[in-house]
Amino acid sequence: TVHLEVLEVAGGRIAGEAEAAGAAGEVLAVEARLLDEVARILNLAERKAAPAPRAPGQETTLAVLYFQNLSPDAKLDPLQVGLTDMLITHLQYRPGIAVVEREELNRILNELKLGLSPLADESQQARVGRMLGAEVMLLGSFLVVGDSLRFDAHLVATDTGLLLQAVSAQGTRDDMEVAVSSLADQVGAALAVGPSTSHESKRLGKTSLEAALHYSRGMLSLNTSGNYQEALQELERCVYLAPENEGALLHLGLAYQNTVRDYEKAAQMFTRILALGPGEGLSLIHISEPTRPY
Repeated sequence: TVHLEVLEVAGGRIAGEAEAAGAAGEVLAVEARLLDEVARILNLAERKAAPAPRAPGQETTLAVLYFQNLSPDAKLDPLQVGLTDMLITHLQYRPGIAVVEREELNRILNELKLGLSPLADESQQARVGRMLGAEVMLLGSFLVVGDSLRFDAHLVATDTGLLLQAVSAQGTRDDMEVAVSSLADQVGAALAVGPSTSHESKRLGKTSLEAALHYSRGMLSLNTSGNYQEALQELERCVYLAPENEGALLHLGLAYQNTVRDYEKAAQMFTRILALGPGEGLSLIHISEPTRPY
């Protein structure tokens, strides 16, 4: 059983109390009930800002920031990269949303010397959002306990700092894709945009936590340490475990192409992406430009 009190900072008055109970293996369920109780106490539903109405054809620019690892295992920290990429893959094909590319996010965070660190306060969030040209930011966290995982996130308006919507999803270690898809659906609904018009489910396929970790470590090796051999090994392992994950296939192809100059293997990866469904123009570009830098 977990019991907590919500105190007002100014007067020290108890605004409310929340309590939730569960068995030892129900940590995520207990946390979810506590969050719901705290939201009720704080009247978050009444204090949320409504998304601004959009003109037909007008897009909302969204920045997906790195989710923070709340799990007791620090070895899951690299998952911040994989989870962000999976969400971006889901959201970028939805009409009405223009998602800031992860490369641009990295550039701004590195410029501010933040890396994967959480943003300290609302002013820092607003600054990052403005530099990214984003109207809305998605910030969140993930928690892995046993075979279960949970994502919690909130959409924040960059200009006002007001909460637009809180979203959450649960899944299992065997298939993160279900929880990521649910989270993306909730974000789309909160921003009042339509469902994806592409074959986005084929772009990721069934992706386990283990596969996502290999992908994340591979991308960190490519973009941070420059250890290309380690990156290739990690991405190859991810593709083995998740053969329909477009992100892993794409970046493995680029790594073959631009680091070890193995154009034959690169073409194989890009061809596998094309087999997943129509609209894979990015892969065609890379096939036609074999010397493009990583």
